[in-house]
Amino acid sequence: MSRTKTSLITTLLSLLALLVFPAPRAEAQSWVEDDDGIRQAVARVAYISGYASYNRGDDPDDWQPALVNFPMTQGDRLYTHPDSRLELQTRSSRVFVAPDTDLAALTLTDTFTQYSVTLGTASFRLRDLRYDEMFEVATPNVSVMFRTAGYYRIDVDNYGNTTVTVWSGSALVSAGGGEVLLEAGDQMSVDGFERPRYDVYAAGRADAWDRWVDTRSRRYRNVRAATYVNPSIEGLEDLDEYGRWEHIPSYGWAWTPAVAGRDWRPYYSGRWIWQDPWGWTWLSSEPWGWAPYHYGRWVVSRDRWYWVPVAPSVRTYRYAPALVAFVGGGPGFSVSISVGGGGYVGWFPLSPRDPFVRWWGPRINVNITNITFVHRSRVIVVDRTVFAGGRVVDRDVVRDRGIVRQVSTGPVFGGPLPILPTNESIRIRETGRTVSRPPAASAGRVVVTRKPPAPAPLPFSEKEKIIRNNAGAPVEWERLQPEARTGRPSTGVVPSRDAGSPSGGIVLSPRENSIPSRQVAPITVPSRSESPSISRPSNETLGPPPAERAPVHTDSRPVTIERPTASPRERERVPESRPADTPQVLPERERKIKEPPRVNVPPPPDERFRTEPIRRDPPIEQQRLKPEPKPEQRPVENRELKPPPKKEKAPEAKPETLEAPPKKQPKPEATKDPGR
Repeated sequence: MSRTKTSLITTLLSLLALLVFPAPRAEAQSWVEDDDGIRQAVARVAYISGYASYNRGDDPDDWQPALVNFPMTQGDRLYTHPDSRLELQTRSSRVFVAPDTDLAALTLTDTFTQYSVTLGTASFRLRDLRYDEMFEVATPNVSVMFRTAGYYRIDVDNYGNTTVTVWSGSALVSAGGGEVLLEAGDQMSVDGFERPRYDVYAAGRADAWDRWVDTRSRRYRNVRAATYVNPSIEGLEDLDEYGRWEHIPSYGWAWTPAVAGRDWRPYYSGRWIWQDPWGWTWLSSEPWGWAPYHYGRWVVSRDRWYWVPVAPSVRTYRYAPALVAFVGGGPGFSVSISVGGGGYVGWFPLSPRDPFVRWWGPRINVNITNITFVHRSRVIVVDRTVFAGGRVVDRDVVRDRGIVRQVSTGPVFGGPLPILPTNESIRIRETGRTVSRPPAASAGRVVVTRKPPAPAPLPFSEKEKIIRNNAGAPVEWERLQPEARTGRPSTGVVPSRDAGSPSGGIVLSPRENSIPSRQVAPITVPSRSESPSISRPSNETLGPPPAERAPVHTDSRPVTIERPTASPRERERVPESRPADTPQVLPERERKIKEPPRVNVPPPPDERFRTEPIRRDPPIEQQRLKPEPKPEQRPVENRELKPPPKKEKAPEAKPETLEAPPKKQPKPEATKDPGR
């Protein structure tokens, strides 16, 4: 056999082997990093309609405009302006914030999510809720603990009164030492603070706000990107709208953005900000710029950039502030830590085969001295002051080829960057954007919590000294807490108080003139010294773990009103001497409830939505002793009372029928006709 035929047969066999046994895909082995020891989580600002203001926990005196793709973390606060809306995304939840709403992230960790709503309306869609997770929303007079995945809505009026609506799922509402269980279709209003009183009734029809939430939720149905990416990653629905998927040799399916301009590169349209405990974080200006910049890697194929995502089969992955490698150089550049300074700093995206050395968390020993990075020649270079000042990169990018070549050949940093953050690194200044603060009445309100919130972080002025002493490394989470330095217990970013009663009894009670609904059960409030962000949260109120709990994807369902079955189930009252770790079993509603037909929500109307909380009553201390119930919130058809006993017929009940015969006796005399 000739040499040519032998070579041809070998080539054909090699191609056949690749078809039968394809080359292993470059899975997320290099971007699913090892555990960085950080349990703090982030929530993506995914959508803003109108204007919203943002307040960092380490800079509480400054309000700045909220931007899409901003990574909100615990201690941060949001306020939506009138006629504005906002959406937050996390791994397993979506939070929709209505106009004129004050919302804060008290605690955001892998196992505990805790928000506060001191004014306005917020809707929460939980896609799944693991047994080791807890989700709580604190308001000025109640604490709402979501027990299962579902769809919930919370309204807080101008007086601090709260209305909780459970469209689907189950929740525990706690206040004044007692708790009430709410099921799908229930609506509960709570008035007052020291001695709160409540009503539970059937939820009404969906309004304009619920229809808008349902419209936004439709974007998460039939997302094509979920076929190629782990569905728990935020922002996948934006990929279908702003790009396309293509099959790349050796990498499989990858996504490429629909961007114009040959100068475009990943990590080009945006800015760098400082956010502890991760340090330098990329804030993209592109509407799709979340998942491709915090998860996965980038490759170049056919003269286009493609994002290689975290595959659906990958179960372990971590949020990263950016997946790049930093280089530095130029006149006046120094690798020693300093404030300001000259020179330039550059970065380039990492490919799936490049090693990654974090600039945050515990140090890992990786030798990058003799490594050839794939995209090093495609470095993006800016002045050092542009980088540290939080300025937009694509407006001030360095285009001098000599400087770019010099920076690209500089050393690759194997740890923290020798650039200290400044006040401009944590503050965003955007021209043409309105910034306003929440009303003073809601800004100083104390919220009710079932679990103690995480302590407020240290002010940036104090953290800046620690960062300098750490040679540019971000501050670790434990050192962010004031109590770790002063030894004194600290409070959260929003002042809070226990859901329990100071007297130890149950103060929460139903209204005197309302029909009895769900009964109140005692609660056991954890000690205020217990920190849910450090230790694993207790789940004594959530009951035993189910045998099989599959994720409930409530985002794929339309907004409907589902009622419990019409026949009530009688449950025994839990004795007061039960052990503390015994799940609380609450009695069902003692009245029958008609099951109305499901209401499919139509598309939202074009008129402007105005947030008007369901209740506008003043606190109970300012009301009458027996306030009148509102008929529109307490439909009569949902309160079937026992029919009254039938009355026996009495002879005197119809006196007119007894006297009727004598009146008809003179009838024959009327027939006389003597005149004929």
